[in-house]
Amino acid sequence: MGLVVVFFLVFGLFAANVLFAPQIKQIRARNAIPSATKSALFSDVRTLTTNGTDKATLSVFIRADDERAIANVPVKITTSLGTVIPTETTSNENGISSFFFTCTSPGTAQLGILANGQAVGNQVSVVCQ
Repeated sequence: MGLVVVFFLVFGLFAANVLFAPQIKQIRARNAIPSATKSALFSDVRTLTTNGTDKATLSVFIRADDERAIANVPVKITTSLGTVIPTETTSNENGISSFFFTCTSPGTAQLGILANGQAVGNQVSVVCQ
């Protein structure tokens, strides 16, 4: 009798974990806060010609403190020089947003991330010449 009770108890915990873990994980991911240190910005180039047509591809990875990707976060790129297109986007299911950067004036552009209106992640420099 005791083994039957233990079996059903273990089976019930296993079944609950299998059935409800994906939904619980999804709720946690939706409520996650973008990490100031784990989120990241990358540029495919470090130097651009100031002709307004050469582009740098900017990739943003929005992550929580536990390094999980966070989807559906409004993301903007801040810049001290040049133009970022689009002006705002939303992170996809992998926590990724993509942008393009162009410049028409010489100088060094400092690019950063705004996620949910808060500065997060690293800054990237692109030299416009």
